[in-house]
Amino acid sequence: MALESQLTSIGTKYIRPALINGWMNGSPTLTRFKAKGRVLKSLPGGNALQFPFTYRSVGNVTRYKGMMEIPAEERDEITSVTYEWKFIGAQIVYKGTDIAKLSGPTAKVNLVMSKKKNVLDTLQDTVATDIFNVGTNILALDGLRLMVDAAGTYPNSGGVAIADFATWSGNEDSATTTLTRALLTNFILTQSGSLGTQEAATVLVMNASMFGKLHAIVDPQERWESKTNLSVGFKTLTFNGLDIVVDTHCPGSGGGTTDNWLIVLNENRLGFTMHADYDMKMGPVLEPITQDAKMQKVLFGAALWTDERRRQGAFQTINPSL
Repeated sequence: MALESQLTSIGTKYIRPALINGWMNGSPTLTRFKAKGRVLKSLPGGNALQFPFTYRSVGNVTRYKGMMEIPAEERDEITSVTYEWKFIGAQIVYKGTDIAKLSGPTAKVNLVMSKKKNVLDTLQDTVATDIFNVGTNILALDGLRLMVDAAGTYPNSGGVAIADFATWSGNEDSATTTLTRALLTNFILTQSGSLGTQEAATVLVMNASMFGKLHAIVDPQERWESKTNLSVGFKTLTFNGLDIVVDTHCPGSGGGTTDNWLIVLNENRLGFTMHADYDMKMGPVLEPITQDAKMQKVLFGAALWTDERRRQGAFQTINPSL
């Protein structure tokens, strides 16, 4: 068997399964989505993901008595949002000088395995970063910061402009710098409409500094019951019943700065869908014309989407030190 075919076979056997099973492990946010069944795989083909949404009331509901007329005006109430597929490509590179040192099948497997961690780590970081894209990189996923933007530089998540449909708007707070328990509670209630329903928020996403701030807010309620053993601090923390995900990729520079985000999500109204034809698709091992090397492509396609932006929100300018 030719060396190219051997490397292709070994890469498919060892690298692709590792990528399929581990690409989201660099993102606590995506890991949470997977646990909640919000990481999906598309059907083969398709130019983009589309979701219908209602942007105004039907208008044919009225109070009446006796023989009063009930209106039956035909109106357009439904449109659709479109999320384009975004693609990530990687190259596994085998230098010719390294290949020349190979001796036997075990050495070939070891070479492929040495490449696996680097490709996996880089892919994990790229996807985890894209989750929070604000729209500055059009090749990246439509990230969470883009979804919650109500009137900023990038308000057109899903291809629908807020100027056209006012209800297609995230729930953002870009003025508050000091987070309090009451502010966060009111924000969640406003965004959710009512708790305990399909429209209610389900999770808070933040960086470590913001988690420390939230910890400090609830810390006065901590109580010690044992007189002999003292255990300080929380292993897990929820707020108003909402789980908290601490993600290092969630934007913010920490204490002393007003650029820290606290994102409030309704996972029932968002998802991460992988393109069925680009689920860690691996090409053959090929030799470039001008280099002493062999290369193998890895391709991944996905879209992060929401079908109800008003159920997604964020504080954007919190200073955890205040």
